[in-house]
Amino acid sequence: MGKTNRFRHRIDHFEFPTKEQVDLAIDELNLVITAQPGYSWMDEAFQKAYRRYLTPHQYQSQIPLKNIYEKGGILCGSSDSPVQHLNPFVQLEGLVNFPLENEQLSMFQALRSYTYNGAYSVFEEKLRGTLEPGKIADFIILDKDPFKISKTDILDLKVLDTYTKGERFEDWDYGMFKFMGKYLFSKKHKI
Repeated sequence: MGKTNRFRHRIDHFEFPTKEQVDLAIDELNLVITAQPGYSWMDEAFQKAYRRYLTPHQYQSQIPLKNIYEKGGILCGSSDSPVQHLNPFVQLEGLVNFPLENEQLSMFQALRSYTYNGAYSVFEEKLRGTLEPGKIADFIILDKDPFKISKTDILDLKVLDTYTKGERFEDWDYGMFKFMGKYLFSKKHKI
């Protein structure tokens, strides 16, 4: 086992690492990896620029998502907004339907990159990131069970409700200052 990384340093845009860089980042430095696989998925679906302009070796070295997970690495999902759309389902699509089939993640692993792993990366895994008694109740309700849909239906998922600190999040119709006052300065609600 490598170093502990007590400050939880991370690398964003771990896009085309070599095997040695992956081994160093995960095995030796225990870095948190933040990835935006929606880029690769969108490129494969619409432009195919990676296939046209990268060598076969470079193309095959795209974000080693599954390899990072199998090594015990912490992989966080990220939209890289405003470069890509803020919608997390684009990145979930990229994680589950990654162009390199051997690096595709399961829906559980993809969702974990946005929940527990994100909380872990900012030292909040004991407060949030999973639905457990005593944790802050931040969660969404979807129109479909993401574990039962086809891999091709991820982008069709719709958020029906959002809960922050255990309270239903209302639309933005009452202004930013009221939002900030209500949600940033209210006491934390636990499950």
